[in-house]
Amino acid sequence: AGIYNKVGMMSGIVSNSFTTAGASMVGQNLGARKYDRVPRIMGVVFLCGGTISVVLTLVVLLFPTAVFSIFTTEQAVLAAAGILIAPTIINFFGSATRAVAFSLINGSGNTKLNFAIAIIDGMISRVGIAALLGFAYGMGCQGFWYGDALAGWMPFVIGMVYFISARSPVTAETSTWLTDSCSAASSPASVEKTVWKGSSMVTLTGTSPSSVIYRRGTSIMPSTLSLPSFIVILSMNTTL
Repeated sequence: AGIYNKVGMMSGIVSNSFTTAGASMVGQNLGARKYDRVPRIMGVVFLCGGTISVVLTLVVLLFPTAVFSIFTTEQAVLAAAGILIAPTIINFFGSATRAVAFSLINGSGNTKLNFAIAIIDGMISRVGIAALLGFAYGMGCQGFWYGDALAGWMPFVIGMVYFISARSPVTAETSTWLTDSCSAASSPASVEKTVWKGSSMVTLTGTSPSSVIYRRGTSIMPSTLSLPSFIVILSMNTTL
């Protein structure tokens, strides 16, 4: 358990670093209304974290004893450390995907969702999955390690649902802008503004607040793509 916790702590530090960098970039571009850059930023974070995870996975698979001996010198522990390889690898990729989710959530300033994920990840899913595997399925300590590693993917799942179904962060502002603009415009002048709504760029057009027309623009999350395909496309599109 000591080896697994130390390896998890190191991967968590790397994940937090990518989260900080990604959240800063997401926040800056949301503030600048450059919404099309957000998925590309998430893709860069995923690509960087995923690349490191692949490298670390190969190192752990090829040289497990050398890696685990960094954290302990007890031969009895090292002899049984092979059971930690799988949960350690799962934890690597969980940390990489967690950085993607928190880059979006922290960057958008959604503190309520952040708090909810902390409760779900830290208490409900982590304890629940670990207890299920450890006690219900009789896996013992190994089940606790797998449960902890699998729970690390929960922020990514929630974050992607939030990304796909996110509401416009400028809805209230758009409503105020439209009302003021329509009041100031001479009839029948039409006002127009492009906003972020869900996963698409949407253009608001109208001559009065009650005559608004939504014209959907280019979607950054094509509904025809599966989530794995979307992540692959994001990873390839690294030019900001």
